[in-house]
Parts: sequence; C-alpha cells; structure tokens
Amino acid sequence: MVNFLSTEQILDRAPSVFATEHDGLRSDRYTFVSSEKIIEGFNDLGWGVVDAGQPHSRKSNPLHNKHLLRFRPYSDEMAFRDPRSDREVYPEILSYNSSNGTSRWKLTSGAFSMVCSNGMTIRVPGFEEVGEDMSRKHIGFDPQIAYDAVQSMSDSFGGFFNTVAEMTQHDLDDSQRLDMALNARKIRFDGNDSIDPMLLLTLRRGEDAGRDIWTTFNVLQENCVRGGIKLTKRTSRDLTNIDALDRVNTQLWDSAEETLALVM
Repeated sequence: MVNFLSTEQILDRAPSVFATEHDGLRSDRYTFVSSEKIIEGFNDLGWGVVDAGQPHSRKSNPLHNKHLLRFRPYSDEMAFRDPRSDREVYPEILSYNSSNGTSRWKLTSGAFSMVCSNGMTIRVPGFEEVGEDMSRKHIGFDPQIAYDAVQSMSDSFGGFFNTVAEMTQHDLDDSQRLDMALNARKIRFDGNDSIDPMLLLTLRRGEDAGRDIWTTFNVLQENCVRGGIKLTKRTSRDLTNIDALDRVNTQLWDSAEETLALVM
C-alpha cells in the first residue's frame, strides 16, 4: 500500500516547498514558482507526494532552499510487475525547485522498486519530445508547462516498462556484469581503482540473484545509493544529496540502457 504524505509531513521534511515568495534577492524578471501549487495541480491529475526532502545548510534560508518532491500515481494501474522477481515497480515524477536562485524548476521521470524500497531516476522513452519544458528558469514561467508535462509523462511510461521487460530477457556473462560494475564505480566513486568493482555486485536479498540486465542494474543502483561499500579506510555512506542522487541514478540507468543496446 502506498503511503502518500500529508501536508504536515511534507512541511516537516521540506519546509521550502511552502514558500509563498522568493527570498527577496532576485531580480524583477524572476518568476516565483510555487511548489505548493505544483502539488495541487499534480493532485488534480492523479499524482500524490510520496517523499519530500531538502538539504540542510547553515548558509541558506531553509524556507527557500532547493527541494525535491517525488510523485506517484494514486492508481495502481500504472504499476509494472517484474516477471522474474515478481517485484512491483511504480512510475514516479520528480520535481526539483527552489525560491533562492540555486535551482531551476526541473521535472524528470523516475521509478520505485517495492522489493528494495529504492527510488531511481530513469529516462522515459518519448519524454524527450517535451524537451526544454522539463527544465525551466524562473523567468516567464508558466505553470501549465508542468501540467502538460505530467500528462506527457503519464502517456510515455509504457515505453519505460517495455524497456524493463526487454532487460529481464537478457542474461549477462561475467565480463558483461563486470563492465556494468566498472561503469557504476566510475559514476559513484569517480573511478577509484582501490574499490573492488565486484563489491558493487554484492547481493542484499535473494530476489536479486538473477543475472539479467534489469536485476544487475537494481543491485548496482542500490549498492551505489545505500552505501556500505568498503573503501580504503571507511565504508561508503548513504547517498542523500539531491543533486548527487539525480546524477548517479540517471547515469546508472543510462549505463543499463547502453548495455541493453550492446546485447540486442
């Protein structure tokens, strides 16, 4: 069962979501983008907030910081069931925003795996058609752009699930899995050669024992994001920075798609 956040829970996790104006240091051309209005509009389109977060910094006003909202459809009809692990994967829409000039408003696609409770950033096939509308400066911003984008994404998630289904049909040999692990090490740890790439293929549960591209991607993604990887003098920590999560997740997904293209 999906637990959608209440207004109070969102406020507790990301107070900057409810800013009513910019920080007072922007130019006259700056258009304030209300995340609260974005939530209301997405709710009307059938998407609710399942997670919210913002960085904690002593240097900036917490009421205007960059923040992230994760939306998931109220209906389970859009969920995809992995035919190998029987894991449920839900489509998500991620909204980034700020009211202090540190971030454009940005909308991107995501997915959530129920087995590992992991959120990932993915590229929805066909979503590129909306193009520049997915990342906009706060100058001349029109909220209708966001609502149109949600509809476009909703229509395009079927292509993502088709890609996942194709990934489950292709098992990888040891060298191919190693190549994916090396790419993951480069993405997450800047190619640090002291880290054994095979550690990134360590299983955390029995459901991840498969060797197909989709399962391998999930194992790598969780190990990169969750932490616990042995470094030279310490173990890696959970990845919590909003920008780092977006970059690592997106690049890992791109790597999985590149692997699929090579084996097809």
